Amino acid sequence: MSIGVGGFANLELQDEQAMIYSYGGFNLNVPELRNPDHIADGIITIRRDALVEPEIHEKIRRRPSGRKVLERKIIPVHPDYGPILRNGGITVENSRYSWNFWYNHVDSTAINILNYIFHEYQMSGKIMERVFFYG
Repeated sequence: MSIGVGGFANLELQDEQAMIYSYGGFNLNVPELRNPDHIADGIITIRRDALVEPEIHEKIRRRPSGRKVLERKIIPVHPDYGPILRNGGITVENSRYSWNFWYNHVDSTAINILNYIFHEYQMSGKIMERVFFYG
């Protein structure tokens, strides 16, 4: 069962230096925060050097045939956004549909969107063009 909140983001610009997302959120429990037109008026800027790489675990396994095989496993790393926000690796301009705030008055919807972006980058090496979550 959902609690009626969520967010979405679209990749607007990207180059070899940074990525810029427009984002918005919604809270169906509060009439003025419902955002029925899906207005994405917040901005998230992520510098490429702020992206966190995953841990790679490698292990040699012996198959039943006796053959040895190198297996790789990707372990995603959950980044600590506090230092990244402080040093300017990530900047967030909050959406007007923000209702819950995190470190340094950053919208929690933006933090959730960052979680999806960083996780997908670590698992596939690709930058997400669209993010949508519903909680």
